[in-house]
Amino acid sequence: MTLEATKCYRFLFSLSNKDKVLRRIEIEGKLLPIGSKEGQTWLRILGVYVDQHLTMYHHLHHVQQWGTWRLSQFARIANSIYGIGQVELRSMYVAYVQSIITYAAPAWYPCLCKTNLGILQSLRKA
Repeated sequence: MTLEATKCYRFLFSLSNKDKVLRRIEIEGKLLPIGSKEGQTWLRILGVYVDQHLTMYHHLHHVQQWGTWRLSQFARIANSIYGIGQVELRSMYVAYVQSIITYAAPAWYPCLCKTNLGILQSLRKA
């Protein structure tokens, strides 16, 4: 297996604030940079934003932004006068909004704290 050194980065994921030592990793004699951008403390893995301390704050912030935008789009078609019926609205909500909220939840949900859980609940109740 060959690795492209320009597409590889190194991160340290830890629940402890004490872990600060990040090993030197080289590919083809090139030292891998820490993060894909200077000072970046999160990594996107299969659509889930994972930060160094596994708080999932960046992922939830991303979910909140996309969910809020989709809810605003969803509200346009949910008019009670000329909108579609409740059964159709429910199935569209599940497909269009709830799918963003629950994407890869088994991977990131165990890492949530109460503060971050409030972000999800506020989006769900909106």
